[in-house]
Amino acid sequence: MDTHKVVHKYGNGKVRIVLFQGWGLPPFLWSKTLQFFDLNKFEIMTIDLGKIDLEQNCDLNSFCNIINDILTRNSFYPDFLFGHSMGATIMISLLLNFSVKPKGIVFIDSGLKPSVRNSELMPLINRNSGNIGTYRTILRSFFRNIDFNDLEKITDEFMQYNIDVLKCQLKAISRYDFTSTANFLTLPALIIFGEYDKNRNFEELQDVHIRIKNSTIVVFKNSAHCPMFEEPLRFADIVQKFIDEIS
Repeated sequence: MDTHKVVHKYGNGKVRIVLFQGWGLPPFLWSKTLQFFDLNKFEIMTIDLGKIDLEQNCDLNSFCNIINDILTRNSFYPDFLFGHSMGATIMISLLLNFSVKPKGIVFIDSGLKPSVRNSELMPLINRNSGNIGTYRTILRSFFRNIDFNDLEKITDEFMQYNIDVLKCQLKAISRYDFTSTANFLTLPALIIFGEYDKNRNFEELQDVHIRIKNSTIVVFKNSAHCPMFEEPLRFADIVQKFIDEIS
């Protein structure tokens, strides 16, 4: 695998963070947040999940095995993991099934079971005529407000993704259930919820909070499914304070 297409790094600090984005969403969603991080303090890696080569593997464990291999080959042992939507699913699977041992995690707009909206995403992986418009419509619903240029940039990056990878991811995240195992996560967790999120509801995030005992939940009142993009300054401020308290 050509990891230069998959892995991007920012900063030269000692505190290491890995960011995982949601299904069909590019790492570009972290761009606004990263502007407010002290990159002399942090070294941040994003793994572009839509560009990972999966061959025949279509389960969550095998997908995470590839991600674990990427971290190992890059000798990047994270102090913190950030997981957004599908990325939180990957983050939990790594923690439960692999030797990744961060100091803390940031859990963003996800749940312990698949989203009921996953079925809406199925037409997008066929790439037939009209799918760009369909994707824009679905994507727009993930934000309370999004600039048209940002919407187009995210759409353009989505259209470059490998269809088989997207199918594999969607298949994998339609099967997981962490409700009985989340209590094994005892490390500090910051749980973030966008109040206008149509993909998840507050009760689902509250369930995560209850099951991960050492956790704190914060509501972003001006965001939908992507608070790190919609309220980047507040997101960066809260997250960096969380990291400082642990470090």
